[in-house]
Amino acid sequence: MGGLRIHSDAITSVPLSVSGTARVQEYQVVHRVEFEVVDAAGKVLLPRETLERRRDYRFDETQALGAAAEDELARRELRRDTLAALLRRIEAIR
Repeated sequence: MGGLRIHSDAITSVPLSVSGTARVQEYQVVHRVEFEVVDAAGKVLLPRETLERRRDYRFDETQALGAAAEDELARRELRRDTLAALLRRIEAIR
């Protein structure tokens, strides 16, 4: 069976900057997808490739609920951006 094969799909948050009191002030969210495209006969149309998108956001510890919402928003935007990039790569095969 041919199609898109997703080998890995991960979203991680990485601290970017820390305050003088050792508290994280800024995060970077990274979405990484490793994939390949094959036809129905199993022939590789697009060899294994990695797409990676990043988004930074500030963390305000006094606004914990807002920070969680900011993280979720960054993750949603990254998923959307990665999907769009993935579709562009598949479309380029034609």
